[in-house]
Amino acid sequence: TLYISTPEYIYMIDLIEKKGIKIDNPRKYAKSAYSDLSDKEKNLFHERMDKRGVVSLDLPGLGKEVGEETLLGRKCDVYESAENRESGEPAADSADTIYSRNWVWDKANIRLKTIKQGPGGSTELTAVKIEENIEIPEERFQVPAGIEVKYDETKSEYAKQEELSKFHLFLTGNPKPIKIKLKKEVLNPG
Repeated sequence: TLYISTPEYIYMIDLIEKKGIKIDNPRKYAKSAYSDLSDKEKNLFHERMDKRGVVSLDLPGLGKEVGEETLLGRKCDVYESAENRESGEPAADSADTIYSRNWVWDKANIRLKTIKQGPGGSTELTAVKIEENIEIPEERFQVPAGIEVKYDETKSEYAKQEELSKFHLFLTGNPKPIKIKLKKEVLNPG
């Protein structure tokens, strides 16, 4: 799977099937809404983010900072969280709890390592090399030739509403339900 994120779109591409989907990058809606806030609203927004352990809208759900460690020669802030698998809300120890530990390079706000453990197993993603001040060719952000990409309106709208719901939570302190209208789909068992 190839995942490409640009300021406008996110592409999720199956390189074996040579098919993919494209959705609007939902962060553009939160960034636009954030730019419309007054300084006072921005201060409250950041206070609520801090309270929930969110370092940046690009790094949601890190949890509480528990220390510092060095990875690949970079100083990282280490965060831990426990959340309910269904709701994503902070949770106590239970069968549905997902635990995560994240190492965030403090200078660049980039995760260098993530460990998640939950009912379905565990995953670990670790950066193995950092190259700074390099030129990245523009074609690395383009869909490879021969891939059929379709715009997924429903997933795009859901991602937008989910992002704006998180934004609303940080802005007001209250959750906002996600509401989207789904299209009717008829399945013909065969």
